[in-house]
Amino acid sequence: MIAVVAVALFFFMLFLKLGVFTMEAFNNQNIRSMAGKAVEKNYLRDIVLMSPGRMLIYFISTCVVIPMEEEIFTRRLLYVSLRHKMGIAGSLIISSLVFGAQHIGAAAVPAVMVGVFLGWIYEKHQNLLVNIMTHGLINFLVILTMVFI
Repeated sequence: MIAVVAVALFFFMLFLKLGVFTMEAFNNQNIRSMAGKAVEKNYLRDIVLMSPGRMLIYFISTCVVIPMEEEIFTRRLLYVSLRHKMGIAGSLIISSLVFGAQHIGAAAVPAVMVGVFLGWIYEKHQNLLVNIMTHGLINFLVILTMVFI
């Protein structure tokens, strides 16, 4: 019960911080998402192709630091605590939905599927390092796809 309340509070604070609960956010969501994708793609291309130092920092944060944080929170804390109370299926679904919600926007649905995959890997290997490396590899491939395709 405490885990469910903590997750709900986490999402509420996240959405509040991102400005999701404003009328402007509801009215301009499609315009911002299309413009945001174009800006993000140009930004990534500028980082990866123009500045080796920025590229290194971006890849380290996206492929190492962020996967560590997300896997520790989603797999080690949330999944394991739910696993003891709900079993494999329930904990896998809830932790994958939380993982998807962390990737707000167009990436939320694919992130839920990746969350199920990463949850299955964690259940199979019971090794957080395997999950962190897999998550980092997925992020690396997504960045390459976004920049070069």
